[in-house]
Order: sequence, then C-alpha cells, then structure tokens
Amino acid sequence: MSSGIVRWGGLAGVAAGVMWVLSAILIFLATPQRVSFNSFSDYLLQIILLIAYVGTMVAILGLHYLQSESGRYGRIGAAGSLVPSSATR
Repeated sequence: MSSGIVRWGGLAGVAAGVMWVLSAILIFLATPQRVSFNSFSDYLLQIILLIAYVGTMVAILGLHYLQSESGRYGRIGAAGSLVPSSATR
C-alpha cells in the first residue's frame, strides 16, 4: 500500500515540477495585469497552477509515507511534512 503512495508521490512531484515551469513560462509570456479573467490564457494559468499545487501536496504526502517507515522520523519529521501542507492552503 505505502509503496504505491510513494510511487504516486514521485510521479506527482515530477508532474508538479513540469507544471511549475509551464506556469512560469505562461506568466512570462502573458503577464496578467487585470483582476478579472478575460482570456483563455488566464483560465489556463489558473488550471496549471492548481495542478501544480495538488501535485506538490501529493509529492509531500509520498515523502511523508516514505520517511515515516524509518525509525528516526518522529514528531519533528511529521511536523516537517505538516508545515508545507498547511502553508499552501
């Protein structure tokens, strides 16, 4: 069970990295100057950023499961994986 979560976390981390790079390129090419969504690129950017955030969260979850199986993880390790997940909400 946990090896599947770790594997999905790794794949999600790679996908999140690609989405972060893609969002940076899209922001560079079409800088959103307005608050309202008027074009397809505005919606595309928001979807890409949402996928990047979700992928990052799944990657952190996979790392948490991978490290929690070691005997040295403890409370500090659990807090270390909880802090990024609460900071991105």
